[in-house]
Amino acid sequence: MSLLDKITGRKRPATAAAGGGQGGGDVSLLDGSLDTLSAVLRTMGEFSFELEEEIEGFPDRCAHYARHVATGAGIEDEGISKSDDGQREWGRVRRFYTERRQQEAEFVEERLRNYRLLVEDLAVGLRSVATREALTETAVRSSLGDVERAADTGSVADIRSALTTAITTVVQAFNEQRRQFEAQLSQSNARMMSLRRDLAVAREDLKRDPLTDAYNRGAFDTGLQQAVALNFLLRQPTTIVMLDLDNFKSINDEYGHAAGDDILRSVADCLARTFVRRSDLVARYGGEEFALILADVDVKAAEPLVERFLDTVRSTVKIPYAGDDRIVTCSAGLTELLPSDTVETVLLRADRALYRAKREGRDRVRIEISEVA
Repeated sequence: MSLLDKITGRKRPATAAAGGGQGGGDVSLLDGSLDTLSAVLRTMGEFSFELEEEIEGFPDRCAHYARHVATGAGIEDEGISKSDDGQREWGRVRRFYTERRQQEAEFVEERLRNYRLLVEDLAVGLRSVATREALTETAVRSSLGDVERAADTGSVADIRSALTTAITTVVQAFNEQRRQFEAQLSQSNARMMSLRRDLAVAREDLKRDPLTDAYNRGAFDTGLQQAVALNFLLRQPTTIVMLDLDNFKSINDEYGHAAGDDILRSVADCLARTFVRRSDLVARYGGEEFALILADVDVKAAEPLVERFLDTVRSTVKIPYAGDDRIVTCSAGLTELLPSDTVETVLLRADRALYRAKREGRDRVRIEISEVA
């Protein structure tokens, strides 16, 4: 029986075992076989799998068996005594080698099963994500099917290839979906911005008087409330102006409401050309009456501005069909916000100043500063 037969446990046919002599060539062959087997055992120890629940020191066991094969040395931990006559415990060597190879084969098979299960779970997960995200492209469905088939029966190389393709396909589908979503989002944002602009215009229109395009009474009331609050906190000068067209009812009665509307538009245009700061609030307060809020302006600075406005109205605003003999005039009452003011008190003072201008002959400016009793 040859050395290989002893290790593997194979029985050779009698004709094969009977041939050949016991010359020096057989001795050399035996030594070479022992060295080769010893090297195999050492290599198995150096490059062995790290099996679960494995007792430490397997590479050392392989080294001990390699020395036993090469020299007949004993292995105390294995219960193998040193051989003085050159005999080896071939049955023990064979069992050690075979058991290890079986353990490694089972280890690899178990890992491969777990790998297939992992890939199958991954494929199921990807399919679930693709379904949830509505990735319905044929390429996605096909690639995921390839992964499931490869995980069931394919080689490791087939699994890796199918999985790589599937992941690439799903990522591309996600990217395309994201691109479409971003395009839709961009369109939605543009539409939203347009709607916001339209809403801002609509809100601004709600604050405007449709006849004169000046701010309306509601806008003035809101602005005055804010001015009173700011004045209380900051003590900044703010002038309130109340304007009224003189004898407007008689103009409407004599020349008609269309002529009256033309005059109101012309007066509003004069106001817009006189009070040009962004902070100046010019409003049609009602009928033929206008009201102004001039922030950061005290009555001394405001008075000449209002006088100039009255001059402009007197010289430029004409009554349609009345000729040049009939002129349009305005009366104005001014007051300045006081720290103790409320909306009601400041309006009452401004109205009182306006009524004084009316009583004293119209077409003039009057100022009221003292607090209302």
